[in-house]
Amino acid sequence: NLKNSLVKVKFEDSTGLSTDIACKVIDRKKKTKDERLVEMLKNICHPNIVTVHSMFQNEFLLFVFLQWMEDGNLLDWIRKNGAVDEKIAKKWFLQMLSAIKFLHDHRVSHGNLCCKSILISRDGTVKISGLSYLTSNHDRKLKIVKSSVPSFYLAPEVLLSTPCNPCNADIFSLGVILFIMINNKIPFTPSNTTQ
Repeated sequence: NLKNSLVKVKFEDSTGLSTDIACKVIDRKKKTKDERLVEMLKNICHPNIVTVHSMFQNEFLLFVFLQWMEDGNLLDWIRKNGAVDEKIAKKWFLQMLSAIKFLHDHRVSHGNLCCKSILISRDGTVKISGLSYLTSNHDRKLKIVKSSVPSFYLAPEVLLSTPCNPCNADIFSLGVILFIMINNKIPFTPSNTTQ
């Protein structure tokens, strides 16, 4: 089952050069959201957001071809290496802030930030991924935010399904990511996240 999966593929351009890229396969059950997502992804260009190379879709699936990040995600990095050195954590966190500020300046919220959605390149640059929950926030109205990340990343308003500013929910999630980077542990246990 390829739906909502990510696979590594080889891409060869017209000159014969090949490179690794990622292919995200998204189920198109919510067609109108997918069409908005495609439009948003086409317009995102930031050094700390994973580059979208191309996209195509059929009646059932959306295929998004993205930049492949050699060193995996932040969660795997922390599991392998432990807490992130403060100097590196500062560098990475500023890159994350820059990417999220870019999205928010364009009135788009990420909605699914977690350590797995932060990818690391071989040169030590971090890039935001997990873009399938992007939400347009042009009207700046309070919304009920939906997310698929573990509950300890979520702002209290999101956990309680209370309408909130989705951009503020992103900022809360970034704070949790910073805590995990520095401490190599989660700030809340799943059993006490609603307290």
